[in-house]
Amino acid sequence: MRGNDRKGNPVGDIEDRRFNRVAFFTELTVRSVSSGRQCKGNSIDLSRGGIGFYSEKYFPPGDRVLIGFLLRGPDGVRSISVAARVARSRVEAEGTLIGAEFEVPLSPINHPVLCECIDMR
Repeated sequence: MRGNDRKGNPVGDIEDRRFNRVAFFTELTVRSVSSGRQCKGNSIDLSRGGIGFYSEKYFPPGDRVLIGFLLRGPDGVRSISVAARVARSRVEAEGTLIGAEFEVPLSPINHPVLCECIDMR
C-alpha cells in the first residue's frame, strides 16, 4: 500500500522502511506528554525507528508519548522508557492499534537492551 508520510513524501511498502521490524511482544505503559493520560498496552512489533502496539486508550496522531517497556528477565522486571510520536492510530475491538515513531532512533549507545532484542530476531 502506498501513500504519503506526515511531510507529504511518498512512502510505500516495507521495502521503503529505514529500519527492519521484528515481532516483539511485551507489556507497555503509555503516557501522553501533553495530557499526562496513561494506560497499559502490548507491543506487536519493534524496529530501531518505532513500534507497533495495542493500547487500552486512544492517542491521536501527532501526540508525543512516553512508552515504558516492561522487560522480564532472570533479574526480574526492568522498565525502559522511550519518547515517541504517534504516527497512526486506529480504534479496533481489542483496543487502539498504534504506530509510533521514536523521537530518536534506538541505538546500542542509547538503548542497548532494546537493540539487543531486535538484533536477536
